[in-house]
Order: sequence, then structure tokens, then C-alpha cells
Amino acid sequence: MITISARVQYACLAVLELAKHTGSPRPTRIEEIATEQGIPKQFLVHILLQMKQKGILASVRGVGGGYALAKPPSEITVGDVVRAVGSTLTTLEGRSSGRAGENKANAVFFSLWRKVEQEAIGVLDKVRFDELLRGQANSPEYVI
Repeated sequence: MITISARVQYACLAVLELAKHTGSPRPTRIEEIATEQGIPKQFLVHILLQMKQKGILASVRGVGGGYALAKPPSEITVGDVVRAVGSTLTTLEGRSSGRAGENKANAVFFSLWRKVEQEAIGVLDKVRFDELLRGQANSPEYVI
């Protein structure tokens, strides 16, 4: 099973929450996103800044400020969000325990796990946030 980091999960939840507010006359406050999706506010601030830097989100400063999607939900994929937060899906590291022959075996499996991850990202690149909102993604498992 692929491990999804908390950073990726929180980023996807934040984008989904902002997608719900598409067309709203005002940006969505960080507190609203955090409360609605159960994301720790301190963690969310950093994630939102990363996604803003990558062009997924736009922000407005000041009393009436907050965040909004920088483009329509139909133009943002889950894969975009994964890449924006600079995270991978797997938590594997290419390290050895030092036992004889294990380095080569680790390398074989490490390459395999990376290939699986690349395939998974390929799938995520096909899932758009407008589909998730409508519950019409390629699989019933994506229905929210």
C-alpha cells in the first residue's frame, strides 16, 4: 500500500475545501479551511504558502483576506497538488542496513517502489478537483 503523507492529505483537503467556494465573492480564511477540514492551522499555513508559490492558490491580504484557487477546479489535479507541496507518495529511503548483498537487493526494490509511485502519480494526474466535488471521478472510490 502506498503511504500518503499528512502534508499531501492536508493539501488535498484544503484544495477541495477551496474548490467548494469557487465563485464566492470573498476568499476563504485559513481558520475556515482548518476548522472545516480538521487541519492544524499552523501546519496549514505552510502548505497554503507552498501551493500559492506553485500557482495553485491565490491569496488576498488584510481583514477580508484569505485564499482562493488560482484557476478553476477543472484545471487542478490531485497530482498537481502532490507536486506543489514537494512531497512524494512513498516514504522509502535508499539506505542499507549494512548486511552483505543487501545494497543490491535494496536498489532493486527501491527502483520498483519508485516506478509504482510514478504510476500512481500518473493516475492522480487524471483526477481533477471538479470531478471530486461532483463525485464523478473515474472510480467510485473517489466519491466524496
